[in-house]
Amino acid sequence: MIRTEPQHHAAKPKGLNIDFLRKRLSVLRIGSPLYYFETVDSTNTVGVRLAEQGAAEGTLILAESQTAGRGRFHRRWQSPLGTNLYFSFVLRPDIEASKTAAVTFVAGVAAFDALFVYCRDGLQIKWPNDILIHNRKVCGILTELKTAGNGIELVVGVGINVNIKRVDFDVEYRERATSLAEETGNELPREDVLIHFCTQFQRWYGVFLEVGFKPIKRAWLDRTTMVGRLVKIRFRDETQEGLVWGIDDDGALLLVDGEKTIRRITAGEATVINR
Repeated sequence: MIRTEPQHHAAKPKGLNIDFLRKRLSVLRIGSPLYYFETVDSTNTVGVRLAEQGAAEGTLILAESQTAGRGRFHRRWQSPLGTNLYFSFVLRPDIEASKTAAVTFVAGVAAFDALFVYCRDGLQIKWPNDILIHNRKVCGILTELKTAGNGIELVVGVGINVNIKRVDFDVEYRERATSLAEETGNELPREDVLIHFCTQFQRWYGVFLEVGFKPIKRAWLDRTTMVGRLVKIRFRDETQEGLVWGIDDDGALLLVDGEKTIRRITAGEATVINR
């Protein structure tokens, strides 16, 4: 008699409750209509296409996984099925194109406040658009701009590591990334995390449209630990170092160099130097 070992098949991750989300998000400025996909190349790519076709402000694109998820500088965003949140939304703010960078900071403050519900210890914003827990990345934001004949079109993409386990991160990200589940010890309902984000974004986006960037700037500075820290900024082949003074009214990072000169940094990857 041939004895065989029982076959164990990994259960398919539980999908998002889309009916629940549609009901809850329908009362918000962000989240309706909701386009849901099991797999896309990138929610931002879909969002840009929908924006070009006239999608209304607040249109949300949500996916269970991405085959070509991306962050700043075209870096890959690991997007496994059914564990995290990958979404983008369309905005049509009545602002000048030069002011659209502020929306990334709106999204950063909103993401911080949404995640603060679940994890307070070690949570911070890193310039310009990363949310960290104990210096590991838990959320990234990518904003894409297009000026059209009828005004500004923005697509804001957000990736939040909710339930991915540390061992499931690619080796290249394992020491630099984390998830809410890893930090709290609990698997969390992804629907609730998304609703918290959309609620907070609606709040801060409304403040920005009504009052301008200054309250967003104050909120961002209250949620970062970078001020007064020595950082290295890399952009293309150039590297700069200095103490973080703050950010200006356009969101540029202000660095004080060894000559006590304040320099304005508009793009780059910031790394805090611990000495």
